[in-house]
Amino acid sequence: MSERIYDTVLFDLDGTLIDTIQDLGEAVNHSLALRGLPLRSPEEFPGMVGHGVRNLVKNALPARFKDDDAFVDSALADFKEYYCANIDVHTRPYPGMPELLTELQEAGCSLAVVSNKFQSGTERLVAEFFPDIHFAAVFGNREGFPLKPDPAIVSEVLGLTGAKKAAFVGDSATDMLTARNGGIPAIAVGWGYRSLASIPDADFRAGSPSDLRRLLLADGVSKVLFIANPVSGRKDKRKTMALIEANLDRSRYSYKVAYTEGPGHATVLARESEADVVVAVGGDGTVSEVAQGVMGTDKVLGIIPCGSGDGFALHLGISRNPIKAVRTLNEGVVARVDSGMVDGCPFFCTTGVGLDADVAQAFALSQRRGLGTYISTAWKLWKRFRPDSYIIEVDGKRVETPAVFVTAGNADQWGNYARITSLASVQDSLLDLTVVLPFKTWEIPFLVAKLMGGRAHTSRRTCTFKGKRIVIQRSGPGPAHRDGEPCRMGKVIEVKVVPDSLNVIVPKGRKI
Repeated sequence: MSERIYDTVLFDLDGTLIDTIQDLGEAVNHSLALRGLPLRSPEEFPGMVGHGVRNLVKNALPARFKDDDAFVDSALADFKEYYCANIDVHTRPYPGMPELLTELQEAGCSLAVVSNKFQSGTERLVAEFFPDIHFAAVFGNREGFPLKPDPAIVSEVLGLTGAKKAAFVGDSATDMLTARNGGIPAIAVGWGYRSLASIPDADFRAGSPSDLRRLLLADGVSKVLFIANPVSGRKDKRKTMALIEANLDRSRYSYKVAYTEGPGHATVLARESEADVVVAVGGDGTVSEVAQGVMGTDKVLGIIPCGSGDGFALHLGISRNPIKAVRTLNEGVVARVDSGMVDGCPFFCTTGVGLDADVAQAFALSQRRGLGTYISTAWKLWKRFRPDSYIIEVDGKRVETPAVFVTAGNADQWGNYARITSLASVQDSLLDLTVVLPFKTWEIPFLVAKLMGGRAHTSRRTCTFKGKRIVIQRSGPGPAHRDGEPCRMGKVIEVKVVPDSLNVIVPKGRKI
């Protein structure tokens, strides 16, 4: 049997446990139709729910009626009459949620439903769709009690269960604020009425019920595969593995080790592995290959960074000290993050063209590694570099400019804390683009200071954008890089975000 992580778990109802949006929408439109008012489209309702049915009806009315309490009350009465008669026509539990509630109950968790839906409707839906679950509390909108995000409802549940460690699961900013006001962790889910990226202030995020399960239940010993690149960073990975083995929590993990034999091998090992967690031991290239084998599955990526740049790991807050990195594996949490695609190939940190691509190509051929080698290589190439001209489109917005660098980032840096896309988040369902305009040699120290200080976006020599799809057109095919690994790309390059596509272990509390 799985072990519980929290002794009490509070769940929002609509958009978290059950999908009620079509029945709610049809009831609203019934009330509007009775009054000869324009109907609302299905796409409008997700943004209206979550604040109680009176506010739902009020928000659906034309502006001239919103302040007429008698009119709102009349429309609400017709809404409730229709809704109560048709409350379960289309409403269904989200796949996987009944099973998860059963597992939580069997693990000894106290469960509660906390909703802004009217009390009788809340009770009816919970009883119908979760008849085998014993909820310690089923609280909706009750007369004399405040709505979420007031923390009173959280305090009431915790008082009933005697909770020592509780969490709140929901699909809205209101739910996250309710949890914070109540002093407990907030877990955002992405299968309801809002995307994960649009839900602020979550402590943890779950893109699927299986992600949520990992946040709420511990399965005892998980299987781990460490995939080590014996040459990344030119470090002895066997010494690193000895530190890992000495510090890994054996009560949580059983493990195996595999060493890569060439390019692409890490992806094959990760994809074919039956491990629950696949850990990349190496630099950004190794991390990228392992992540490609893990993305789109329920497997979890772990990282022990020991490469030359380690950009993705540093963005996630994972230490380059192997002992501290293992501590993240032992004590960290699973986060669901975005990835990117450039011309159909995945990347996880940055991709780009220009001087950085030329440097990546030369650096890969160097016998020496590290930041010093990277800087000296860049300096040699800079002295003979000539900027190309680019036509760039970000979600349809077009820019034409010469540039030294054109870098798209899922994460915030190339590596070594050089934050070229300094505002990037791996959980916002967007890519960041930094275009570095031509500059004089004497400006380099100032640009480097901003780059290393996480302020590249403040330079007068940079233009920054955010978007889901980026198209870069240059004068012809040539060098490019993907997660620091050199490659060649064509004249026209397409870059897209792939939201919520990768599970990765990160330090607790880390904003990513």
